[in-house]
Amino acid sequence: MTMTIINEKYAILELIGRGKFGLVYKGLRVRDITPMHIHSADKSAETECAKLTGLRSLDAQRRNCDPEEIDDKYIAIKIETTTNDANMLMHEATMLRYMHNNGCRCIPLLHYFSKFDDKPCLVMSYYKMNLETYIKNNKVDINKLNLIMVKCIHILENIHKMMVVHRDIKPQNFMINNANELFIIDFGLSIPCNTIQVTMKDTVIGTPKYISYNVHMGYDCMFRDDMISLGYMYMWFLFGGLPWENLPACNNIDNIPEFSIMHPHNSMRAKMKELKQISKYMNEKNSVSTTRIMRYLEHCYGVGFPDKPLYRELKTVFMEKV
Repeated sequence: MTMTIINEKYAILELIGRGKFGLVYKGLRVRDITPMHIHSADKSAETECAKLTGLRSLDAQRRNCDPEEIDDKYIAIKIETTTNDANMLMHEATMLRYMHNNGCRCIPLLHYFSKFDDKPCLVMSYYKMNLETYIKNNKVDINKLNLIMVKCIHILENIHKMMVVHRDIKPQNFMINNANELFIIDFGLSIPCNTIQVTMKDTVIGTPKYISYNVHMGYDCMFRDDMISLGYMYMWFLFGGLPWENLPACNNIDNIPEFSIMHPHNSMRAKMKELKQISKYMNEKNSVSTTRIMRYLEHCYGVGFPDKPLYRELKTVFMEKV
């Protein structure tokens, strides 16, 4: 067989995703490779990864076994393929190392960061699925959903203690391992907030569906905004969608970038994310769970720019069984 080996320690098995920075692969430590652990590469993925990264092809054997038995030996490999000055993987590696060195354990373990084939390469913990997939594939009752929310609040509290704002909170960035423990990933857009200044922006940062109302209004993303995005996540879990999804097409917007706060879609989202509009939407749903999330959002919307939410009080909102 032939396969791509990084730093003589890590082997690429298959392409599993794409991000703003480039490509994500599933891999193994070289010492763990046996015929039982090697998967054949998906041909379309192999073609794309060769085109984008110039990596050598993978020729391997598939084995019949339960992936759950070996997931703990896998690692995730990110390779940056974009050509810009952002250096997202270097920034992510720096943030992961800083948080881990300061005792944060709800994040991936950074195994390696360097250049591979002259491209930034990051090796970190691998997880079996993200929270979006878990919710879609399992029957999750309201009590379990509330427990997940409490765990997510706890995770954000931990990274905020490190004075780090994530800035891209969404279900795909919360991961579950084989022990059903929850982690948060993707710190490429995160920022340290040791020095806090109120600055206004003309662009939004993050995933539009989950971007906080304040960010739509031009404010930098802060602790409150991570928490507001988490509230939108809960709404999505609860109702299977958000009122600001599936917006109508816009005409004559060629000169307005998609991430400009002046883009019509972002203006629409900002209007629909006003607290009074969300309250109106919740009143139409009329359930105990909407009361919970409104209490949560009312608190988060009321938090000042440099301040932190009251995490303990917000957890208690979701801790009483329905």
